[in-house]
Amino acid sequence: MSEGPKSPFAKKALADSVKREEAKLAIDQFIQRGIANDTMTESIKDDVAIQALSYAIEILYAKQGESNQLARNIAAKYPKKALRTERSIKQQLSVPTYAEMNEMDTDQIKTEVVKVVGQIVKVAKDIRGMGTEVAKFEKK
Repeated sequence: MSEGPKSPFAKKALADSVKREEAKLAIDQFIQRGIANDTMTESIKDDVAIQALSYAIEILYAKQGESNQLARNIAAKYPKKALRTERSIKQQLSVPTYAEMNEMDTDQIKTEVVKVVGQIVKVAKDIRGMGTEVAKFEKK
């Protein structure tokens, strides 16, 4: 049976990978439940807070891209229908920069995680709403 990596660099990489996966699991669970509240901060371990925030930001940008693409596709298919206009990512998203994250303490990072997950949940609801609008168009 393997004892694990012997190199300090390999050990650190393995530890970082485990932290990243732990953070991803926590964020994915919050998104799946559709919640973003202060109880989240209690379930995010201090040593994975920065990874959780980074992952949440990645998910937020991906969801916003998906939302914008869907809005463009719907507008192309139904040009005369009133649809929500696509907002720029800068207007839509509010996330800290990596420099700002490095200056935050753990509690501030966890608070930002809650805010970002809240934005993810909102974008996911917007995507579902657009799907509902399209279903209405197609019934007519």
